[in-house]
Amino acid sequence: GLEMVDGKLVEDSTAKWAMSTTLKDDVLKTIRQAVAEDWTPSQLEAVISASVLFTQDHAEVIAENEVSRQQALGSLAAWRVSRKVLEYAWTVMDLGCCPLCESFSMLGPVPVGYQFAPMITAPGAHPGCRCWLTATKFQTDEE
Repeated sequence: GLEMVDGKLVEDSTAKWAMSTTLKDDVLKTIRQAVAEDWTPSQLEAVISASVLFTQDHAEVIAENEVSRQQALGSLAAWRVSRKVLEYAWTVMDLGCCPLCESFSMLGPVPVGYQFAPMITAPGAHPGCRCWLTATKFQTDEE
């Protein structure tokens, strides 16, 4: 997991489910296969759950997080290609969000492609993220 410390994004040493680089690589390989083969979220969860490295809860969190992150990244990619959305905002579900997401939300509207932190352009910065992107400024026919 990641956390904000003194204005910098750093690895969270207290993460409930920390992952080694090897494990991250294995999960990413599985996710890439799921995308390439058009698996359902339930199929992805089942494959991750079958791994001896995860508990059922952990597998479910990873599957849910990756599906929601890919949805956010898909919206962002569509906005970039269409050039119809000029700005968007990081939107939090409720006041119980994490400090990292709250700090991103407080920035307000940003240009499409903006990096909220190194390599973070969309929600999914941590497991269980309930945030989404909201388009806030649009290209009009007059512009």
